Amino acid sequence: MKTIFYIFVILIPYIGWCQNNPDILEFNPLTFIGNISDNEIKSLVKADSLSKKDFFFTEQYKNDFGLFLVKKENENWSVYDFETKNYGSNTIIKGIKYKNNRFISIQVFRFPSGTCASTYGIIILFDLINNEWTDFYNYNQVECYNESAEVSSSSECEVNFSIKDDFLKMKSSKKPDDGLYCFESGTYKYEKGKFVKTE
Repeated sequence: MKTIFYIFVILIPYIGWCQNNPDILEFNPLTFIGNISDNEIKSLVKADSLSKKDFFFTEQYKNDFGLFLVKKENENWSVYDFETKNYGSNTIIKGIKYKNNRFISIQVFRFPSGTCASTYGIIILFDLINNEWTDFYNYNQVECYNESAEVSSSSECEVNFSIKDDFLKMKSSKKPDDGLYCFESGTYKYEKGKFVKTE
């Protein structure tokens, strides 16, 4: 039993370190739902303001809520699911922006319940060419309260990022051992379906 406990104690910090210091950001394929008609498209509400004729995003498809890509491929309209429900409840889509001709960033925020008020920001990077995505934590705020409902502690981190050509650069305000969920500063290069950390 003691051995299991020691392994658990060692692994938890290691897992947290890996989450904040990834060497590789793997891209995953979107889940294909099916094709839809032009009449069905007219009933969908766009979630972006990119004003593109061959694709758009929506937060509701039929009876499902989340984030969906509607894209014209070979004269047919296809629907793909980002499966943002995997991020948990109390998740919202805040903004969808072009980063360059290939990648689109989608800002997601989570507000999980707990003893402290927490906000988690997640960037979904979408590869428009291959219909693939990856993600990383770019914001975290934690506020705890005392018995008088006053803020007893508050911490925050944020990641600013840019994409130029095949390079993803992050500049983070995260401090060592602060326990916050933000990726640290670094530079990644896109190579065959993944961003590989170069520095």
